[in-house]
Amino acid sequence: MQADRNLTPEQEAELKKEIEQFRSLKKIRMGSSDDISKMAYVVSKQWLKKWKHYTGTPKKRHFAYYDNETNLERKHPGPITNKEIIDETKDFYKSSDLEDIYNTILKPEMREHFEYRIINEGQWNLLFGKYGGVAVKREKFRDEYSSFMKVEVYFHRLNLIVLPDRDDFDLRKISLEKSLFCSKRWNLGRVRERITNVLTDQRYGFKFELEKFRLWKLEPSGNLQSALNQAAEALKKTPEPSNSDDVEINSGVEFPGVPLDIYGKNAVINKLELALNDRIIIELPNQKGEYVFKYRKNLEIKKCEFCYNKRPILVSCKCGDVHYCSQRCKVKDEVYHRDKCTAIDIDEELSKYQKTANSNMGLTGLQNLGNTCFMNSGLQCLSNTWQLSKYFLTDLYLPEINTENKLGMRGKMAHSFAKLIKALWYDSERSVAPWDLKKVLGKQYTTFCGFSQQDSQELISAVLDALHEDLNRVKIKPYVEQKTTDDPNDDSAKDPSWYNFLARNRSIIVDLFYGQYKSILQCPLCYKYSITFDPFSVVSLPVPQDTKTRLIVTYVPYSMKKKLIRTVMAMERDASVDELREQLVETFGVKKYGSLLSIIAGRSLERLVGRNERVGTIGKYQEKNAHLFVQEINPKYFDGAENVGVREKMEEEKKVKKAVNMYGETIESLVSREDYNNGLADDLIKFPLNICGIDRSWSIPKRDVKTFTRVLYTKKSCTLKQLHLEIFAFLRPLFEEELVHRESPYEESKEIPSKKQVEYSSMSDEALFGKVFAGMNEENWKKTVMTSKELPYVLNFVNVRDYDSYSKKKCYYCNEYDCGNCPVPFTSEITVGDMAGKLEGKKESLYSDRLYHDPKCFKLEVILNKNDDKAIISKSNFEPVEAVKMKAGTAKTELSIYDCLDSFVEWETLDKDNLWYCPFCKDSVAAKKKFEFTRAPPVLVLHLKRFKTSSRGRFMGSDRLNNLIDFPLTDLDFTRYLKGASSPVLYDLYAVSNHYGSTGFGHYTAFAWNQERKGWYQFDDSRVSSEDARKVCSTAAYVLFYKRKDIAESVDFAGIRQEIPEGYKVPVVELSKGNKPKGDNDVMNTMSSERDGMADGKVNNTTLNNKNRNN
Repeated sequence: MQADRNLTPEQEAELKKEIEQFRSLKKIRMGSSDDISKMAYVVSKQWLKKWKHYTGTPKKRHFAYYDNETNLERKHPGPITNKEIIDETKDFYKSSDLEDIYNTILKPEMREHFEYRIINEGQWNLLFGKYGGVAVKREKFRDEYSSFMKVEVYFHRLNLIVLPDRDDFDLRKISLEKSLFCSKRWNLGRVRERITNVLTDQRYGFKFELEKFRLWKLEPSGNLQSALNQAAEALKKTPEPSNSDDVEINSGVEFPGVPLDIYGKNAVINKLELALNDRIIIELPNQKGEYVFKYRKNLEIKKCEFCYNKRPILVSCKCGDVHYCSQRCKVKDEVYHRDKCTAIDIDEELSKYQKTANSNMGLTGLQNLGNTCFMNSGLQCLSNTWQLSKYFLTDLYLPEINTENKLGMRGKMAHSFAKLIKALWYDSERSVAPWDLKKVLGKQYTTFCGFSQQDSQELISAVLDALHEDLNRVKIKPYVEQKTTDDPNDDSAKDPSWYNFLARNRSIIVDLFYGQYKSILQCPLCYKYSITFDPFSVVSLPVPQDTKTRLIVTYVPYSMKKKLIRTVMAMERDASVDELREQLVETFGVKKYGSLLSIIAGRSLERLVGRNERVGTIGKYQEKNAHLFVQEINPKYFDGAENVGVREKMEEEKKVKKAVNMYGETIESLVSREDYNNGLADDLIKFPLNICGIDRSWSIPKRDVKTFTRVLYTKKSCTLKQLHLEIFAFLRPLFEEELVHRESPYEESKEIPSKKQVEYSSMSDEALFGKVFAGMNEENWKKTVMTSKELPYVLNFVNVRDYDSYSKKKCYYCNEYDCGNCPVPFTSEITVGDMAGKLEGKKESLYSDRLYHDPKCFKLEVILNKNDDKAIISKSNFEPVEAVKMKAGTAKTELSIYDCLDSFVEWETLDKDNLWYCPFCKDSVAAKKKFEFTRAPPVLVLHLKRFKTSSRGRFMGSDRLNNLIDFPLTDLDFTRYLKGASSPVLYDLYAVSNHYGSTGFGHYTAFAWNQERKGWYQFDDSRVSSEDARKVCSTAAYVLFYKRKDIAESVDFAGIRQEIPEGYKVPVVELSKGNKPKGDNDVMNTMSSERDGMADGKVNNTTLNNKNRNN
């Protein structure tokens, strides 16, 4: 090509116009309204570079400096051959259509902006019209996850191998591997069309129709040659006919890969996880439509448990929980899945468990698998249910296993339970591990699948429920209408309701554990009733609670000459502080508002009690060993003339202020919680006072608090000198006797000290202060305090900022960093209000509960210089007005199981969270509810509801009721609770599930009567030991198991079997095909109530999901 060194002005103008047109076309964005073309074009970057140099396109400034071609000759770029980017070396299947874009492919690893550029159709037409060349067209598309248009530059490569049909199956006629290109966005249906259109072209010589071939993806590790050799040998023999509509046997040889057709025609290529090197095998049929390889028609597509690829599932574990795309993945995953596998071979032979001389006979422990003491406790109780254990030990369960019940586990639960029972009774080992049962139970009930802390009562209910479904003698459950009535005296529906229940549920569990009660609901609006008769397996009994709180109250007279008084007061939990004050008036004979209510923990002030609190809140502090102290206010302030009418005025002007806390909750403001200074004038201020000594037994002397914190009042206008006198007057009884002995140390006659005592007691506080603090005045007080060791005590401010010794701050009073509580100045120039004002607006809290912190208060302490303490300030010096017979708390202490049963059958009103929809009023109402027992089961399981929900501020929690509930070991009289009982109904206790600890943590054990050894034993996980029968009844008792006395030890299973009388016709509901429920779960919820009844252990009486209480 000749160089164009000297272009004419016309040529320059033409090239400039060409550049402007190219740039204007470049502004048309893909996907915009101006872009109507579906195609984009790929152009070699090298050709574009030549073209730009030829046309003199200005370069960007930051590139021009490094451009070495700035001064080169301007040559014509020639045609757009794109030879730099088109891959012409590969031989692949091409369409005969010259316009087919999939016939032109790019070299691998070409990069946009480096090796090629994408231009729109207008730009291409401009360049092609002048220079000509080879077009590399690509399709534009809009991605489903993006709003921008994209261009598919590279296509998906299918590496195809075509097999001959089975009638001419010669390995030499297998085609060589050759590629075919298609869009990644195509589905399998469109891919099949391209394969058919291209390969059936006369150039390639293949003959097949669109729908008459199969696509296989060969696994990377698959041995195609071996499979082909096996197939060739198998086709020489007569193939076996297929015995299933889902499988084509053909040659019987498995293809070492996955059939792509199983994904369906709409499966998109880029979602099939096809790698570039994957080989696709095309299998052709013969004229009869027969193929070579074995083919499964209804394979499921799921994620493989090992390789995590979403592929057709070829292999599944026996447990049915995990699936694999190949046998190879299954083998590799066995080491990880083994511990989680719930596969139980129900055909496993259990004959190895036989009774021998060394058999433990029920005294085998259960190993703790990790927070499973709750399970061990429940299983030991069920194991010692002799009637149930004998049923499994004698293999009576085998013919009753129901493998058709959709609600059951196809006999897995029954088999694993039988295996465990035989191990517990016939094994000679000290303990066994219940792994199989835990895995099976965890599969059906996800609550128990892990190792988190659970509840033994819930475990017992779950095991009984699972065993019932596995052993249900009813194979096909009819749809039965529930019997109801609105007459509370009508019991005609009792037997029909029971028979209707038996029409769907008959098993050994129903025979032993199920009874019936009458549920009565009354609407509070229309007063109409709704009565149903429901079955139950576990009865959850409420623990009756006393509504009163017993407070340990200590009354503290203001005068230190008087003794403290301690007593116990019982009040309603919802009683107000005002009602508490009225009770204090009756108990101690004090004025209603003449005292401060404070909570004292040990010897420190925990907090003050606000006027809007409840007695129940105060009682909570007793759990922390903090008690209520009623501290009398100085009578001279309370009865002062300046206080007349103040309280009445404050009551009239009282307004409840509202505020929003940091959690967005509306609360009463701090001001509204104050006790209005107990009605005192605003000039008064309260302050805590600590009385301490110095413990010199340490290398560094320490403060030794002598008594609890006293809360006193003074006036803000009071000077600090007057404050000294007030504190001295308060402490005066401590020093009168000491002063007498100090002035008459050698007098042995009692008359002289007596006269001195009379003399000093008649002196004023100021005069006696002058004797005790002789020589101290306003000028020398500081020196006296610092140097004199004869002073009886020193009065200090408490430095409320000196909490952290590593980051000390200035004291608010003396402005010193190392203030260890500075002395109170003995001066008339500074008032209490001045010192308290230094604390205004400060964030330091004087009390542990900031909700009741008064920032104007300050704190004082008295440091006694001598340690010869007087008994008068001893915290233990109390004068009880009555004997303290009961500990503080909120629950009754003496209860029996009959109290719990009485509470269960009493009328109760449903709360707002359990409203009942009245069919008469057409509204949800807080109905009244009552239970009556109408059928007593052979085995009565009683669950004591020891855990109750409670609200603690913003948090919801639960409390454990630690009452001792007395229950008989023999002769539990159930007669008066069973409606219509004609003879005594008595039960004997044989097992107890125990819970020790609190709601947040604890441990489960079990007590059980062993039928073989005739004695009580304790089961504590792996440990089994003999137990005294007197220890069975304890505060730990949680679930009680009773056996009816008329049930013999040699069980007559035929005698206790529950059956429907021959003459009774079950009212079966015929459902139309369109109205038929989707499954038994829907039926159980909509057509009958036995699921709820199965439970009064599941729905009706499990009011709290008792988590986090074991181990």
